[in-house]
Amino acid sequence: MAVSSQVISATDVLLALLYAKGSTGKYNEPISGTTKLEKFMYILNQESDLQKIIEEEYKFVPDNFGPCAHEIFDDIEMLKDANIVKEESKPLYTSLDEGDTENSNMDSMIIDDEHIKPTNLRVFSLTEKGEKIGSILFKSMNEEEQNKITILKKLFNKRPVSHIVKYVYEKYPHMIGESIIRDSVLY
Repeated sequence: MAVSSQVISATDVLLALLYAKGSTGKYNEPISGTTKLEKFMYILNQESDLQKIIEEEYKFVPDNFGPCAHEIFDDIEMLKDANIVKEESKPLYTSLDEGDTENSNMDSMIIDDEHIKPTNLRVFSLTEKGEKIGSILFKSMNEEEQNKITILKKLFNKRPVSHIVKYVYEKYPHMIGESIIRDSVLY
């Protein structure tokens, strides 16, 4: 099925994702962590009709934590500057199961149990202005795409980041060649 003409950019898809209901059943359920946000977008790129739109702007390449598109974070910064997306920070004691910190992706994840240190988790949601935009974009999508985004967010949003990372690593092994956590995720 074709995607509505109102969703014309990867940024639009990102806003629709942030707007979509998650496991709480509420719209605009925050997404905790850059890795989780990035993996959501990668899965939508691979498994939905939104691929042509996403690929126009986001170039996923194998990186330290699997598929990475740095353009996503440029968009997040632009959307924060425009008061469309807000980012909060909450304290977190890192581990492989919680992993997404303020530093790029899972970069400050501490694997050595003797040296677990508190760090901050980046939590993304829409502002009031962003919710209005996200609502319009989400509702302009066809039912199949709305369902794909909602099911994906419900399935993975409240689970530890390791669940979505493992899903991506198992389903798309060609994207994990550069991963520094491959062995701890898959074995």
